[in-house]
Amino acid sequence: RYLYFRKQQPTRNTKGQGQLDRRFFIAGVSADPRVCSGSGTTYASSGVSPSISGCVNNGDMDAPAIFTVTGPSNSPIIHNSTTGKILSFSGLNISAGQVLTMDLTSRWPTSKIGGLGNYNGYVDLTVSDWTIAVAPNRYSGPNTFTLTGSGQTSSTSLQVTWVDSWR
Repeated sequence: RYLYFRKQQPTRNTKGQGQLDRRFFIAGVSADPRVCSGSGTTYASSGVSPSISGCVNNGDMDAPAIFTVTGPSNSPIIHNSTTGKILSFSGLNISAGQVLTMDLTSRWPTSKIGGLGNYNGYVDLTVSDWTIAVAPNRYSGPNTFTLTGSGQTSSTSLQVTWVDSWR
């Protein structure tokens, strides 16, 4: 597990019981309150209406994810049927072979096609929730994600990547 933070005060080192026993006190602050597992988990599905089930977050808090949609898909909508949250891109047309990547793991989510541009302006804020995530398994069970949109074919795909997250 890892935790990103910046040091707030000098590190203090105190002598423990034995010669080799040391205790360290580190005070810090972090913009991301999660403690995360070291490696990510990725699930993928393709088809006219790709659906990914069995996404398990073994932590105890929502795990923000990176979603990847490979076109074609017009006005794509990602739905987490476990939590009911959706992320809808109204009016965005992804051509066959184009890749839309939505990175929701940082403080400022990004949506890019082919690694370029900012497509956050296509997000339908009346129905979308930027906090769509992989909910903790112990509270909600395995998560299921579905991609819907017009013009989708058997080559349309959805991929979700996350790291388990703890408080």
